[in-house]
Amino acid sequence: MWSLILASLFTVGQNAASPVQPDSMGFSEVASWPFGSAHALAEDTINNLIFLASGAGVIVLQPDPSGGFNFISDAIRTHGGNINVLVYDYSRHLLFMGGDNAWLEVWSVSDPSNPVKITAYQDAISYTYSDIYIMDLHLEGNYLFVGYENVNGSSHYVKIFNTINLPNIQVISTVSVPYTINNFVLSNSRLFVNTGGGSFVFDASNLSNPDSIAYLAVGNCFGIVEDTIYYAVWGSWNGIYGVDIYNISNLSNPVLIGQGNFPLARTYHKVRKYGNTIYACGELLDTWDVSDLTNPAHMWSFWARSTGIYDFSLDNGMLLTASGTAGLSSIAFDSLGNPYEAEYYRVPGRSKEISSGGGYVYYSTDVNGVNQIDILNYNQHEGTLRLPWLSNVLKSEYFSGFLYLASDSFFTKIDISDPSNPQIINSSRLPDTYRPVLSRDFAIYNGYAFVASDSGFFVISLSNMQIESRFADTAFVSNYKVLSIHGNFIFLATITGNMGIVNVSNPLSPTLASTTFLSQAYGGATSMAFYNNYAYIATNVNQILVYDVSNPASPTFVTDYFAPNNRSYNLRHLIANGNYLFGTTGNYYSTLVAFDISNPTNPEIAGYYDNFYGSNAVYTMEGNNIYLGDWTIGVHVLHFTPTGISEEPGTIQNPTNQVLVNKIRFTLPWNERLTVEVYNPSGRIVLRRNGEFRKGINEISLNNLGNGVYFYSIKTHNKMVRGKVLVVK
Repeated sequence: MWSLILASLFTVGQNAASPVQPDSMGFSEVASWPFGSAHALAEDTINNLIFLASGAGVIVLQPDPSGGFNFISDAIRTHGGNINVLVYDYSRHLLFMGGDNAWLEVWSVSDPSNPVKITAYQDAISYTYSDIYIMDLHLEGNYLFVGYENVNGSSHYVKIFNTINLPNIQVISTVSVPYTINNFVLSNSRLFVNTGGGSFVFDASNLSNPDSIAYLAVGNCFGIVEDTIYYAVWGSWNGIYGVDIYNISNLSNPVLIGQGNFPLARTYHKVRKYGNTIYACGELLDTWDVSDLTNPAHMWSFWARSTGIYDFSLDNGMLLTASGTAGLSSIAFDSLGNPYEAEYYRVPGRSKEISSGGGYVYYSTDVNGVNQIDILNYNQHEGTLRLPWLSNVLKSEYFSGFLYLASDSFFTKIDISDPSNPQIINSSRLPDTYRPVLSRDFAIYNGYAFVASDSGFFVISLSNMQIESRFADTAFVSNYKVLSIHGNFIFLATITGNMGIVNVSNPLSPTLASTTFLSQAYGGATSMAFYNNYAYIATNVNQILVYDVSNPASPTFVTDYFAPNNRSYNLRHLIANGNYLFGTTGNYYSTLVAFDISNPTNPEIAGYYDNFYGSNAVYTMEGNNIYLGDWTIGVHVLHFTPTGISEEPGTIQNPTNQVLVNKIRFTLPWNERLTVEVYNPSGRIVLRRNGEFRKGINEISLNNLGNGVYFYSIKTHNKMVRGKVLVVK
């Protein structure tokens, strides 16, 4: 159905070395909500605008004279990973941004409420993947200097671009250095590339051929250059940081004229000088008074409300910081000159778990909250529900108007029937007796939640959120990491390769049906999914185990499949959809992998989607839409239209492929709890049925609806069927 609503599909995948093409499954990105931690900022001081990089997007803000920040736009959404640096061009009203995956984009912000993308550039590598990132940008007239770093430290270089003929962007030259680049600066037609092994100086008078002219042995530092003065700002883990000041009137013989050290460990991201003060941000923001070049003096430090400060600005007289998960902060000073946070603007945070239902995507973040995205209007962020006691959401699931979250030792129920006003109903804390207990996984069935614990699971009533019983399997001492449900049975798998199957037809008295040692596993179980009577178990290597579970008392090993290592290492988050099994990987090469499981004795890799975003991806599926996020950014929406995929996936069967009339009719092989939703052509839900449906043929009458064409979805805990129905009276 959603394919009728979403438009402007564009293919993102590119060819790679594998014989399977990245777009062989028809993956296309159709929308995104890529916002996450704040890593960079820039200002337009003339129009009083702030550009805040959040994940892979940019939020445009304007300071409110009465306090706080007014939201202007969030239309800048890039296709890279985290944006690490922003540069604003006042003369052309352009915003240059660079980040992970060697991704560079240019946007026009002449109308800040409606930014327009001008061009994008990725450095001479696959469009979809790179371990190279952009760490610094500098604009000099129409020339853009871009610093690149490899995550494994194998390459460090600065490319110089001519941007006068945008959208065309032309590489003029490249300079390479042997050490990790910290930053680079231009001064008097000289380019100083400051690295972990000193500063390398190039003649920038001829940008098409910048010759190396000097090397300054100033150590591992960030550099600031003003005419003949070089400020070396350095931090380290060895307990000392500070500022060294050199006279470089003779580049071949720099003379140390001042030094100021401070006895604490520091690492830095950005360094700038305003007036006679040097600012350096990293774990915190440090300042030095350098009015006396012979005696630089440390002034004050400011600690952010997050894991660090990634960028800062003082361009408009207001000290602003981009502080990771804490977002944007403005810093003021008390009567004694001590800094404090005066105002802040929260960012959504990085997506750590994701689920969908009722027309919304819900993704939990690392800032103790849940973001709601309207999936019919991806430009609309419904808001964030703050959950102050939930520090690590590991799984979420939408069920019948409620969102259930597992986090550390809590299991929480949230009423989201009104998305604009979510309400926390209750939270169940697992007993301290079984701590440390992490609610790694859970499943919902027959009015109960089954929450994985150390050696089994807890049974929690959804009506009152009370723990009703606990199943403990004393045969296994290692923690259960995976919990899934199939029919009346809970399947448990451990990090050491054990599987337990538990009959929960009576949830208050679960009984062990069987235990199996997964002797064929080469690693611990990471995820499990079912198609027909087969269980597919992923391990933390590139392996899928297939078991016949038609008889839960005696599961039978069928086969195992080792996918290409660079495509499915550390496979996780399995979902079965028709004849395909989807999963995400734990490396940086691909995010989404699809396997053909039409023949369970011979599963094969069918396709993959190379990512921009990084590893640890999470996702959920609604029909042929995939909502994909990871621990770096927010949510990207993919659509897939593979040839031959069943429109009746999983165990639900529609007896006809024709358009149904006046009723929805489907067949179940056993009793199953389902959510059935009916939509009108504009996408509005006009009927919803939740509950237990019986084995065999089920029918839902639509005689109360007006004449016309409708679309329906039938959803279990991990599968969905879609179809069309005609109402004629």
